[in-house]
Amino acid sequence: MRSIKFGFFLLLSCFTICVHAQWVNRTAGNTNYVAIDFYDTQNGLMLDEAGNLFTTKNGGENWMNKTMRLSGCCNNDVKLITKNKIAIAAGLSFSSVAVPLCSKNGGDTWFENNVYFSSLSLFSIDSARTHIVGFGGTYYWLNMNNVPEYSAKNNLNTSQDMYGVHFPDTATGYTCGNAGTIRKTVTGGKSWTAQSSGSSSSLRSVFFINKTTGWIVGSEQTVLLTTNGGITWKRTSYLGGGTTYRSVKFVSPKKGYLCGDFGTIMKTTDGGNTWKPMQTGTYETLNQLAFPDSLNGWAVGTNGTILHLNEDKTIPKVQTVVPSDTFMCTTGTYSVAFAVSKRFNAGNVFTAQLSDGQGNWASPQTLGTLVSDTSGSIAFSLNQNQMLDGGYRIRILSSNPAFTSVQTQSPLSIDAGTVASVSIGTTLDIKCEGAPIALRGIYTNGGFDPIFQWLVNGIPSTYTGLDFSSILQHGDKVSFQMTSSAECPVPKRPIVTIDAPVTAKPAKPSISQTDLVLESSADFGNQWMKNGMDIALATAKQYEVQATGTYTVRTSSGPCVSDVSDPVQVLVTGVVSNLVESEKASLYPVPCTDLLHYKTDYSVQTVFLKDLAGRTIWQEQANAQKTGMLELSQTNTGMYFLELLDTEGKLHRMAFCKQ
Repeated sequence: MRSIKFGFFLLLSCFTICVHAQWVNRTAGNTNYVAIDFYDTQNGLMLDEAGNLFTTKNGGENWMNKTMRLSGCCNNDVKLITKNKIAIAAGLSFSSVAVPLCSKNGGDTWFENNVYFSSLSLFSIDSARTHIVGFGGTYYWLNMNNVPEYSAKNNLNTSQDMYGVHFPDTATGYTCGNAGTIRKTVTGGKSWTAQSSGSSSSLRSVFFINKTTGWIVGSEQTVLLTTNGGITWKRTSYLGGGTTYRSVKFVSPKKGYLCGDFGTIMKTTDGGNTWKPMQTGTYETLNQLAFPDSLNGWAVGTNGTILHLNEDKTIPKVQTVVPSDTFMCTTGTYSVAFAVSKRFNAGNVFTAQLSDGQGNWASPQTLGTLVSDTSGSIAFSLNQNQMLDGGYRIRILSSNPAFTSVQTQSPLSIDAGTVASVSIGTTLDIKCEGAPIALRGIYTNGGFDPIFQWLVNGIPSTYTGLDFSSILQHGDKVSFQMTSSAECPVPKRPIVTIDAPVTAKPAKPSISQTDLVLESSADFGNQWMKNGMDIALATAKQYEVQATGTYTVRTSSGPCVSDVSDPVQVLVTGVVSNLVESEKASLYPVPCTDLLHYKTDYSVQTVFLKDLAGRTIWQEQANAQKTGMLELSQTNTGMYFLELLDTEGKLHRMAFCKQ
């Protein structure tokens, strides 16, 4: 005997309703559900193949996991015999043979019946006896009044696996299985006789409305009908849908349902002679049906599939309306919960309304809405200007179908409250990026124990007092929020946001060069530097180089200064014999890479490129030009001489480095 403690609540959410669908999808989790059974509309069980049992006591709105897996076990069928009596058929997993389980207290404790047969299906005709069939034609029954009393028998005279069993009365029973196998008993299971199904299909489920009229479904769209206790079985013509039908249930002699592969559910209203498909909104395999009454149905299957059918035609109503508080502040956030008698139609909208302070509904105020077909909660905020009054009421209206609930039983009090506010104190001077900024929060009506929070760009910081100090960037948003502890503050959590009092640092400028003229990428605020030192009065956008050196520039905007630009090296040089003072020449850039420019005060007739030994590498005519460019991409790195022969016959020599 093993004691099993209950686990967690499995909340059913994400209700999805197909347009015009008759089955509502309540899929939960990704487990494969293999069986479902209901004792009445409120109390039910689900079983998954991993050995988890789920129970509900509120009509499937939520399920409790009664985890009770046995080692080496996979479960196949479950029956809720009374509100507390449970029987489970366990199957074969690898080399281990599982045992059936019984509980008499709703699954809190379990009896393991030492019947070492793998069972596939079970049926309880009353609260005392449960009939079980399984692999290899096994059959036995359990005494639920005196568990673990059992009677193990293998008298079905077949080796076929048996998948379904049903007893329309205490004496008469039927079971079906592989290869079209059908067996019948009229002795309460003491002896069984074979029946001819006329089919070789795997028969998966059997259901009898009385001891003579019943149906069997199975693979290859098989649906069999008998009206004479199985003496003859008639096969219904091809129905379509999934290739295997896995469960069949009837709620009256004429009205029945079957389910199977690819989300198939079919309905008959003429005793199984004809069947019509129903919309399910899923293509998952559906393993079993359960009908607690003629109007409510359930189907379970793979990947957490749970479907619910409600054919109750009575008008749904909102039965209870419960506000979250009976004393409310005009700017507080509250909710009102409500419960319904049954599901409303798809697309229904619930509306919460508030009366005036005397409970009159002549001009109700809309608090909020909720698109839903079932019980729920509507959140709302109050923003009236009324002072304390104790006669307000709330009610719920529905749209499809239209219905107006009763108002809340207890009157509500609403208080306009006191104004709570916050602001941020700053100094007048504006800081540059990179400098610490100090701010201070100011508040009113915080109560005895207010809570403060500073935020930067909407993200809470570590500062939770009145003072804030941090390094901020231009464009940052700083917020100061207070949670007031005063009674009915307006608002409860005031917040103020300012732009950080920070000036952005100008962008780092860059330098472009044309001959000996340097130009900054910044239009204003420039300061030129040579060899890291400021050049007096050199603040324009352009600067003409006068001497060899390393040149940089920075820019400023108010008190904020940019980073210094990347350096540019300029070589201004001229080496010449008998050179008069006015005769000048310059090379750039120095050192050079692929291109070398020269500029002179004289007209050049011929240009020579020579190595350090004075050997001419090449020469060309310059046609009396004062500027020129040499293409040096094919020249090796090193030191060279550039010789310029002017039109007066003077030779000018300048050294440079090729990188």
